[in-house]
Amino acid sequence: LTDLATSMQGLGQSLFQPPNVKGWDGGTAWLNSATLMERHNLAWRLVSGQDTAFRQAVNVKQAVRRYDKPADQVAFLLELALQGDVSKQAREKLLGFALHAQGGGTVEKLDDARLREVVHTILLMPEYQLA
Repeated sequence: LTDLATSMQGLGQSLFQPPNVKGWDGGTAWLNSATLMERHNLAWRLVSGQDTAFRQAVNVKQAVRRYDKPADQVAFLLELALQGDVSKQAREKLLGFALHAQGGGTVEKLDDARLREVVHTILLMPEYQLA
């Protein structure tokens, strides 16, 4: 829990210490170049499966186990993170990213590493940052 609290301080939100009784301002009020980079790093720490500071790594493959097709997996992850509130163009770009194999070409099935990259990308989308 202390690692999470420390990470939140880097984002400008000290746990249990809001600036006033209303809490933190929403929207872009606490987004700046420093906190955006911290968000990027925290998102990767949470989904990479390499950082054990938060006890247990997020198991993305387990979360999408019911879906065989990459398009269905991406749709599920978008629904989970953004309740589907994303444009058709953004969905298509994300699916294109998911299907683009390293070194070129396309893949038919998303492996664990690619699924983690997809979740990380979703967490960095403007729609998620401002949700």
